[in-house]
Amino acid sequence: MSETNATQEFSKLFEESVKDLVSYSRGDQVSGEIIKISGGSIVVSLKARQDAFADIIEYQNKNGVLEYKVGDILEGFVLRVDENVIEIGKALSSDHAANMKITEARESNLPVLGKVVKAVKGGFLVSALDKTGFCPYSHLSLTRIEDEKDFVGKSFEFEIIKFEDGGKDFVLSRKEILLKKAEAEKKAALEKLSVGDVVKGKVESIKNYGAFLNIGGISGFLHISNISWNKISHPSKVLKQGESVDAKIIGIKGDKIELSIKDLTIDPMLEAVNNYKEGDVVSCKVVQNTKFGSFVELFEGVQGLIPISELSWGKRIKKAEEVLKVGDTVEAQIMGVDIDKKKISLSFKNLKENPWQKIEEFAVEGEPVKGIIEGVAKFGIFVEIVEGVTGLLPNDKMKAAKLFYDENDIGKEVTLKVENIDKVKRKLSLEPVNLPKDYFEKKEKGASDKGSAKDWKKYATASAPKVDPDNPFSDL
Repeated sequence: MSETNATQEFSKLFEESVKDLVSYSRGDQVSGEIIKISGGSIVVSLKARQDAFADIIEYQNKNGVLEYKVGDILEGFVLRVDENVIEIGKALSSDHAANMKITEARESNLPVLGKVVKAVKGGFLVSALDKTGFCPYSHLSLTRIEDEKDFVGKSFEFEIIKFEDGGKDFVLSRKEILLKKAEAEKKAALEKLSVGDVVKGKVESIKNYGAFLNIGGISGFLHISNISWNKISHPSKVLKQGESVDAKIIGIKGDKIELSIKDLTIDPMLEAVNNYKEGDVVSCKVVQNTKFGSFVELFEGVQGLIPISELSWGKRIKKAEEVLKVGDTVEAQIMGVDIDKKKISLSFKNLKENPWQKIEEFAVEGEPVKGIIEGVAKFGIFVEIVEGVTGLLPNDKMKAAKLFYDENDIGKEVTLKVENIDKVKRKLSLEPVNLPKDYFEKKEKGASDKGSAKDWKKYATASAPKVDPDNPFSDL
């Protein structure tokens, strides 16, 4: 026989030998002839590519005796199949079946239904596919678990993230499924949203700088400046966690959604700047005092500022609360409306009589006058003659009259003489009633000895401490 014919004959014989071979899968019921019994195994012929074997112990009787011999037919179920061997068992036990199902589910990355049995240290026991596995706390929910009872006894879908040692190390996770579901919902929600849409959202969390709303599977951000047309100190002043609110989408960038509640209403300031004009008298409520004045609310959403210089005629005011208290309802006159900047400035003192218009009723040059010490400065003391009219008694005149006042004398009534009244600049100069007659002569002589009056004024101006700009004597 030629070499070519021999090769063809071998190929034919091989094909005939394998054409009847059978492929098996886990769980198949099988029977085959015992061809060998050795050690702890029974070798069985199943006409398969792999060798088949069974554990002798599994086929022994109650007395531990194997009643099978070579040539007998052995029946059973396929428990395991790999490239080299087929494992046979006497019965497809529930544990074997469960292990097979769990292994298949893990390899196929398929979710399984599991029931939370009870809470244990670090997580929960979960019954799934006839076996009990473990789910860590961090894998049962995407949010913090406040009460374990909310989960015990309930069924959820889980992914198998670990299965080893025949099920002794069986770990499940619900978190992976929740993340995938959330991502899918987020993607679907984003596809339906556009800038300008009005959506209903549930307040998920509140921060100092704003709040996060759930708007149907996706989180949107609501900045504090977009919550209300009114200035608010904290989002919790307006929003409560868990409540549902309507909001407008004002921006979409990737998967980030920017929301606004105030944009659902017309800016009340636009209405205000169109309706108010200079000179109008309005009723308003004091909502905040600052070092530069008082903020007042004209109506909801519309605020204006009364500068500290517009709180009183001539009175030295250090703090706005000396005149207006938060919560007070007062009348004020509009001084200006800035349409571009949407600002309104007001005056409180304009609605009160200006005492400087009739100063002659309270003070006459050269005549004594009574007043209350209002403040003490390095260059003299301020004395209130009547509300809105304050005079200055310089230090050099007090020294010449041998007078001395300090902070302890604030509120004390004193009698002084009016030296000069400047009605235009709203300045009133005072001097002691017992000022020595030669005071001015000595002053002129001292000025000529040390330099001209102009030189002294330069010195005084350069040396004098900074004075409140609202002080009517600030240019002294």
